[in-house]
Amino acid sequence: MLEKFAAIGGFNAADVERVDLYQNGVLVSGPSRRQRRTNNPITVKAIFKESVTVDVAEVAQITNTKIANGDVEVTVTVGGNEIKATVTETVTAKVKVTLTAEPTVDCPNVNATVAAAVAAAVATITPEDGITQADVDDAVAVANTNMDATVAAAVAAAVAAITPEDGITQADVDDAVAVANTNMNATVAAAVAAAVAAITPEGGITQADVDEVVHNFNALKDKMKKKENKINAERKKMKKKENKINAERKKMKKKENKMKKERADYRKFKATVEDALDQPKSKLKAAIRFILAHELAHAVDSKH
Repeated sequence: MLEKFAAIGGFNAADVERVDLYQNGVLVSGPSRRQRRTNNPITVKAIFKESVTVDVAEVAQITNTKIANGDVEVTVTVGGNEIKATVTETVTAKVKVTLTAEPTVDCPNVNATVAAAVAAAVATITPEDGITQADVDDAVAVANTNMDATVAAAVAAAVAAITPEDGITQADVDDAVAVANTNMNATVAAAVAAAVAAITPEGGITQADVDEVVHNFNALKDKMKKKENKINAERKKMKKKENKINAERKKMKKKENKMKKERADYRKFKATVEDALDQPKSKLKAAIRFILAHELAHAVDSKH
């Protein structure tokens, strides 16, 4: 099982000091442990040797990724029967921290105070199994807080007690630097302006010439844009006139068709009258009635 775990987690099985099996929170592995029949899950705990360096967090991450993908299977033989199971529970990594000596700080005047602060912080840690990284971080934070305040006070007192040989203090140096920076900024600005003014371009073209060309180009571009907008406006007007002319053409076409129809009706009427005039007198009366009726109907249709 250890070799299987090592292959999955990517570590060397030889780096493991021992493997413990827990069931219901009770250690069940080892020759002195009596085994009881139960179906409860078994937790495998691998303890690495103190002499090796193993990133247990990385081992846990790699293993948990494979567990999430369903790639971790375990095979055991019980009573001659081979049993296979897929691991579904994730792996948890824990680090045991053992303090072998009190830390010291090589800083004059504050070593004893810092050591006392660290000792007080360390005293809050119970060095036994189950110490997490959070416990260690809390203790270090307490130590750092006490140490920072004490060291800052001691350093400030030490700096204040220093008497420079030439009588120049750090405050004098800071003031001199501030004055130098102010004067330097003004001097540099004036020097740059003078240097720019003294530049003679090889081609005789100055920045003013370039600026004038750019200005004229932009002005010309704006003028062309205005002309383009004017042309587009004229095109819209022409399009509107063209649409109006097309509408008038449609009206004229409609009138032309109407006139053609009236001419056809007139030719038909003329043919009817001429035919009636060629008929005997007995039929002339009936033809005249037809002509009058046709004229009356035509007058009504023409609204005049």
